[in-house]
Amino acid sequence: MLRYLDDTVDLDGADPSIGFNYLGRLGFPQIAGVEELWRLGREELSLAGAAAPLPLFHTVELNAGTVDTEAGPQLQADWTWATSVLDDAQLNRLSRLWFEALAGICAHVRTGGGGLTPSDIAPARLGQQQIDQLQQQYRVADILPLTPLQQGLLFHSSTAHERADVAAEMYSVQLDFTLNGALDPQRLRDAVQRTVNRHPHLAATFSQQFDEPVQVILAEPEIAWQFLDFGATGVLDEDEIQRLCAAERVAVGDLAGEPPFRALLIRIAEDRHRFVLTNHHIVLDGWSLPILLREIFAGYAGHRLPPAASYRKFITWLAERDLDAARAAWGEVLADFDTPTLVGPHDRLQDRLGRGQRGFAAFQVPAETTRALSDLARSCQTTVSTVLQGAWAVLLINTVPVRANLTAGTTVTGLLDQLQTAHNDTLDHQLTAQSVAESAVVPIGSPVGGAALFVLDSALRPVPPGVIGELYVAGAGVGVGYLGRAGLSASRFVACPFGAPGQRIYRTGDLVRWGADGQLTYLGRADEQVKIRGYRIELGDVQTALAALDGVEQAVVIAREDRPGDKRLVGYVTGPVDPAAARAELAGRIPGYMVPAAIVTLDRLPLTANGKLDTRALPAPDYAVGDYRAPATAVEEILAGIFANLLGHSRVGVDDSFFDLGGDSIAAMRLIAAINAALGTDLAVRTVFEAPTIAELAPRIGASTARRDPLVAIPDSARPTVLPLSFAQNRLWFLEQLQGPSATYNLSTVLRLTGDLDAAALQAALVDVVGRHEALRTVFVAPDGVPQQVVLPAAAADIGWESTDATGWTTDRLAAAVDSAARYAFDISTDIPLRASLFRVADDEHILVAAVHHIAADGWSIRPLARDLSVAYASRCAGQPPQWPELPVQYVDYTLWQRAQFGDLHDGDSPIAAQLDYWQDALAGLPERLQLPTDRPYPLVADQHGATVTIDWPAELQQQIAQVAREHHATGFMVVQAALAVLLSALSASSDVAVGFPIAGRTDPALDELVGFFVNTLVLRVDLAGDPTFTDLLAQVQQRSLAAYENQDVPFEVLVERLNPTRSLTHHPLVQVLLA
Repeated sequence: MLRYLDDTVDLDGADPSIGFNYLGRLGFPQIAGVEELWRLGREELSLAGAAAPLPLFHTVELNAGTVDTEAGPQLQADWTWATSVLDDAQLNRLSRLWFEALAGICAHVRTGGGGLTPSDIAPARLGQQQIDQLQQQYRVADILPLTPLQQGLLFHSSTAHERADVAAEMYSVQLDFTLNGALDPQRLRDAVQRTVNRHPHLAATFSQQFDEPVQVILAEPEIAWQFLDFGATGVLDEDEIQRLCAAERVAVGDLAGEPPFRALLIRIAEDRHRFVLTNHHIVLDGWSLPILLREIFAGYAGHRLPPAASYRKFITWLAERDLDAARAAWGEVLADFDTPTLVGPHDRLQDRLGRGQRGFAAFQVPAETTRALSDLARSCQTTVSTVLQGAWAVLLINTVPVRANLTAGTTVTGLLDQLQTAHNDTLDHQLTAQSVAESAVVPIGSPVGGAALFVLDSALRPVPPGVIGELYVAGAGVGVGYLGRAGLSASRFVACPFGAPGQRIYRTGDLVRWGADGQLTYLGRADEQVKIRGYRIELGDVQTALAALDGVEQAVVIAREDRPGDKRLVGYVTGPVDPAAARAELAGRIPGYMVPAAIVTLDRLPLTANGKLDTRALPAPDYAVGDYRAPATAVEEILAGIFANLLGHSRVGVDDSFFDLGGDSIAAMRLIAAINAALGTDLAVRTVFEAPTIAELAPRIGASTARRDPLVAIPDSARPTVLPLSFAQNRLWFLEQLQGPSATYNLSTVLRLTGDLDAAALQAALVDVVGRHEALRTVFVAPDGVPQQVVLPAAAADIGWESTDATGWTTDRLAAAVDSAARYAFDISTDIPLRASLFRVADDEHILVAAVHHIAADGWSIRPLARDLSVAYASRCAGQPPQWPELPVQYVDYTLWQRAQFGDLHDGDSPIAAQLDYWQDALAGLPERLQLPTDRPYPLVADQHGATVTIDWPAELQQQIAQVAREHHATGFMVVQAALAVLLSALSASSDVAVGFPIAGRTDPALDELVGFFVNTLVLRVDLAGDPTFTDLLAQVQQRSLAAYENQDVPFEVLVERLNPTRSLTHHPLVQVLLA
């Protein structure tokens, strides 16, 4: 029609090839007692059989309608098509596909299908997968973004320390009414429910699990209603009512788990009730309260209400505002506004706000004052609100978002004009301002006659004791300026606010504060105030805190910008101070943003010729030295990647604070969203503030880890009589019983020692090491068939020391002797699991052979074993026993802790059995072996012989691996695992690939320096069916690897036993490829 009515419209595109016409419900239901009604028959649906055939406007035309039949309404469809284009078979297939699609839609809807798509929820920005995730959690009617003010409230609610009562007091609104007369509780509840139905965002759930928080509007919003009937007893006192009210305020503070709007009705007498409405400020503002009450009571009275305004329309309108213009407008208003205006001493404010305390007082302004305010507003062509804002500005100075610039010459009219102009300029942007009003005391001072010292604020007003101000000198001895330096004189010699006209006061530039004893404390220079990452910092405050640390003789703090745009605090100290320890101690005394990024120790502070600090001579710190500690676990590595990506750093150490690296409150919300999405956790934003480093944050991820008790040493007197074996030891002991004493599980080390050697000192050192590590002097007995550890006294532990003179031996004889010593067959029921032999090859050449049974040590144990032996040998050579710190725990402590945390493998309800269930499910149906192509058949019995090939890949490749890992919230090892799985799948022509990978098993730092058997082998099973993208594959590897780490306590041998694959002497069970 448009084509022919308006030839100016460009409709050059092709006509649609399919025409569809739905005719609706055709015919009528059968009515009892009526033989026949007019009814359209099925054959009448199509127009194709008309006496005068109509022209065919489309290649295919479909006419459909619902026809009443004896069996009920039935869909009828007639197809008409151009036979020159489509044949009967093609049309029948098209018809069949259409009916199948209809049937699929119906089935989808019947099983609860349907739902929202990304276009439905705009301007919220979620993908379909995220929407589906929410729809699995809730019955969702709509999803909306948060307004800027809501974002701020959500952030502050999430970070209101750990206490719900604090958040409740700070962000809840509560109305408490006393209702007299007859009242129907159910009718009132229905009225409140109808109001919530009209405004479903009152019952919204606030989700922070994605990059941006959203509010989920529920399909069936329900009020949190409570009715308590004390009318018969009348025993409820006011204190109890207030406790109930406080509980309501706490409840609305839980935005993730509770509705943000609640109603409480208490019958306190036969015809007397207390009606309490409580909401979180995030869903209701002050303007809304009268509307809310009007609708509730109108609904109770049975009055009809007009349709409610749409909250979604408001959100959409707000999202269309020009945010850049808003930021520019507010940026201009708040330019250079850095310091909040405090209404009380900072420490008292922090204490009271931290506890959520608040008071309430109401005042009535006299009628004459009210008239005067109105008259003033009219005379200045402004509003009473602006006049009141001006009064607050004079009283408090600079409260956001009403910004007042006051000088000694500012008049009332000028102030009001300034405020009205600012209001007009920001009127269009009010809703985008997150305003936090903090303020300060109005200090009162009095002039002092003669020479006097004043501590004043920036407006030349005295500050109270304890508050930092600038030192000014007044009196007869004060001059009038510097000779020939007018500019400097004007800045230093200013009009005295307390003296006669023309009198000057000298501004020293020193920051000081009055003490309670009337003495001044010097804190630094006024020009030493810096702004770092949005925080205004007095260097004097930091310097004072640093100087107060033990061992610090002198201290200075400066702001350095060694890289453009990266300003950092750096402290310089003299005296015996450990920089890392000093930073840690400072973190407990001052806010984190004030802790220097680095502390440098100097022999002395550099001075200029005039005796002042030479800041240019202070060395630039090496921020990396001593500060960077690499991630040690997969979770730590993933967190490091998230930190680095979010904050734009190339690498992040586990001890680096999120806020030191440039994070802020908004970035903290994004960080938590990224962590929760990547690791499947449910951390709150406040967690970042409580644990800002990766080392502190990682233990909070994973519920199983969080529930474990700390590993601590158990006194000998508290140890049980029977010491069980660890899970790993238990399986190894069982295999040892089957095979008998052998060298199969020996860990042997052969060292060639050159130079002078004190053999006796070496033997004594080995005895010292055995005494230090209980695992090396433990035997394993089973008097009743149940194995147990027996720790021998150090004096009773025989290391089987043999010192042999091998000078003159042939190479073959020496090799055979060394091999024999290394392959010593331990009887673990009587032999301690360590033996050592020394072969003297020449006066300055020896060979030391140490064999340790695997039941007492693993590969990681070699490092503490070698280090302790080195320390002990050096001490014994000096004729002294080794002076080393006591180990935090012994292996028996770990065994008892493990049993206490995980239970017994044979207990089906134990945590370790749950881990075993995970592995049985994860590896069910795993192929017996990975069929890799080989150039010769496998031997019938594996001979355990192999070869090694060393391959070096370039640094650029390693950097690319690290980059891919960071972009996908994975580790570099996971990227290599995924690539190996792709390779093995291609080589084996299998989409089901299993790769083994070792894990140290030392889940507590206390185990790092301990000799013992902790290592385990985990299995990564990768599914490559369906040709997944590498992104999808890496996500799968990441999820399965993390799941494996969470279930790492089941020994591999137990897993083999439980899964019971077909045993073969040809290949290793479960996995034939290991990546380490």
